[in-house]
Amino acid sequence: KAHVKSSSVTTMTTSFADYLSQTTESFRSNLPKKSIECTYHVILGNEAGDCDSIVSALALAYTQSLVDKDKISDGSKTYLPVCSIERDDMALRRETVLLLKKCGVDPESLLYLDDMSVCHLLSEDSANAQQLELTLTDHNTIRSSLKHLSSNVKQIIDHHADDGSHQHVAGETREIAFCSESNKALVGSACTLVAEHLVKATSYFQKGFKIDAGAATALLGTIVIDTMNMSESAGKGTKRDADMIDALMNNTGWNEDCESPNLEELYKWLNNAKFDATFWDEMSARDCLRIDYKRFQSSNNSNAFGISSVLLPIEKLFAKSEFIESAKAFMEDGHVELLGVMSMVIEDGTPQREMLLIGEKCKVEFMTDFLTKDDDASFLEISVSAVDDSNMISNLATRIFSQGNIKGSRKQVAPVMMKCKL
Repeated sequence: KAHVKSSSVTTMTTSFADYLSQTTESFRSNLPKKSIECTYHVILGNEAGDCDSIVSALALAYTQSLVDKDKISDGSKTYLPVCSIERDDMALRRETVLLLKKCGVDPESLLYLDDMSVCHLLSEDSANAQQLELTLTDHNTIRSSLKHLSSNVKQIIDHHADDGSHQHVAGETREIAFCSESNKALVGSACTLVAEHLVKATSYFQKGFKIDAGAATALLGTIVIDTMNMSESAGKGTKRDADMIDALMNNTGWNEDCESPNLEELYKWLNNAKFDATFWDEMSARDCLRIDYKRFQSSNNSNAFGISSVLLPIEKLFAKSEFIESAKAFMEDGHVELLGVMSMVIEDGTPQREMLLIGEKCKVEFMTDFLTKDDDASFLEISVSAVDDSNMISNLATRIFSQGNIKGSRKQVAPVMMKCKL
């Protein structure tokens, strides 16, 4: 269904923002009443819950609502985007909150993992499990807390190394834009993959159909953040990213409420919020570790570790009050014996990377040898810059590394660390 915005432009009757708020309201009010024939299709990003994970899930649900509008209309299917974090944690995602509000989306109107209704739907003993489907965006292995729903995963849209999980998801429904041979992502953002689906979906409608401005802005904002506005020195953007930026800019129904953005200004605005030094200086050590965290585990459960991404120098992180105690408690809560912290800061317009390892001395030393000496890790150009075993009262040792390859993000570092048999 569409309505005429002008004599030559048509857009969806329901905007991106309205779709999200209406979906949440409908789910909360109708979950206890839904018939057994109704299928809930939950779309969920990764556990780090960054802008890409959150927006890719929201925008993909909106896109699927275009494609499957008949099933949605007759009540047989509901696409349900869920923010992959707890509700209270959204405030820590400053650039995500700003971007969503710019698109007319109230973050409070969204669904979160710890919402009671979502917990019920995704619970191990939920009566709705047989009518439950999941799409994973920005990751390809369901989080351990939801592993009882592994067989419910029906679709994967991601740009990280393929973990090999959920082998029943194959063909077009398993879309992992990552080259294992070069160890490089084929797109800079999962939102680029979602944009490809959205552009394809809108091409099925009548000539002159335009993408909703709110959805386009959310996708564009995320893509420019993830690719550092297609910076060549950062090396994150690809031709597919550039193609989707052009497609969104040129095929969207921009209007006075949501005008076509200046991408450079949009990037600087969001990036300044993300890297705001005062924000990071004031954050507790624990919040720094959990704001962008992922846990990794090998298929035989022999190698479990976590990696936090932070946007302040390791030296400043280390100087935070009770950092070692906070890190130890964080590791215990996450059931890992080794924690990596990847730091990126921008100096004179160029990214600079550092890394911290913290854990049992034997594990830290073993991983240090692997990262600095093994051929599989050589492309990261990692070297030890500081050693500290003075915290052995907590049974923790630390190593600080400089990383010469600034293009080596967590997408590249985590698969390398997985190869180390701790």
